[in-house]
Amino acid sequence: MIVTKNMAQNSKIDEKKLLLELSQGSELAFTNVYNLYKNNVYSTALRITKSKIQAEEAVQDIFLKIWQNRDALAEVDD
Repeated sequence: MIVTKNMAQNSKIDEKKLLLELSQGSELAFTNVYNLYKNNVYSTALRITKSKIQAEEAVQDIFLKIWQNRDALAEVDD
């Protein structure tokens, strides 16, 4: 698949909208963010910790913090 500049811009707009919805308390938006990023977060944590258990805990901790601090996501900009 070829990614065009327009597709990349649409992706950023969709991500911004998703973060705004999450900041307003949308559980669906949170689920979507989790599903989009959990694998990347896990693989990064696994690479750093070299432990599957610690990587799984890191994913839980990170997404819990995102939910707890969701109000700040409305301010996220490029």
